[in-house]
Amino acid sequence: MAKLVLGIDIGITSVGWGIIDIETNDIVDAGVRIFSEGTAANNLERRTKRGSRRLIRRKQLRLLDMRKFLLKNNIMISI
Repeated sequence: MAKLVLGIDIGITSVGWGIIDIETNDIVDAGVRIFSEGTAANNLERRTKRGSRRLIRRKQLRLLDMRKFLLKNNIMISI
């Protein structure tokens, strides 16, 4: 069985790889995957969705905290 080494280069818009057989110093495989760059519109959309997720999570946590407080102080009974 050949002894192989995998090298990976992760860039901003690309990922490159190379596989080398260290016994024979032959390149077994090499390649690159290039991704399209993000735009300001993509960033705005991603930021908006992330903000919405945070608002939903914070609301759920506030409701959970209030429920725990009410249960702890015997104002509400557990169902």
